[in-house]
Amino acid sequence: MSKSLLIITLSICSLFAVAQSKDAKAEIANIYKEYELKQTELFSGELTKKNLATKLDRFVRDSESSLERISTLEVNEKLELSPEGSQVALDLELIKPLVNFSKSAMSKEDCALYANDNALNQQDGPEPVATAVENVLKKLCTK
Repeated sequence: MSKSLLIITLSICSLFAVAQSKDAKAEIANIYKEYELKQTELFSGELTKKNLATKLDRFVRDSESSLERISTLEVNEKLELSPEGSQVALDLELIKPLVNFSKSAMSKEDCALYANDNALNQQDGPEPVATAVENVLKKLCTK
């Protein structure tokens, strides 16, 4: 009887853990959707040399917060690294040339330097964020 009770208890605990894992994965998916919306807003909005630093700072802070929330869920729920968390981390790296450009004098030399940095980010193939960064740099550097 005690073996049966133990097996039932372990089964219930296992089911509870699976349910929590699904909730955590759903929460990660929601966090990532919010992140994607903010990314779309950033790159589809009007970026100028004047507002670039402010908009990027806000986006980077929000992105780092999203990554922290995803990482916390992964650790607390003992989940494998999620594709969503990995993508946010990659995007934060890929946006660095634009962030660095926004903190520079935004001269023609800066344009060339950060366009080159961005090109290096795409050596393994095009990445959507790196392509968006390239488009913003082209737009701002031709004005």
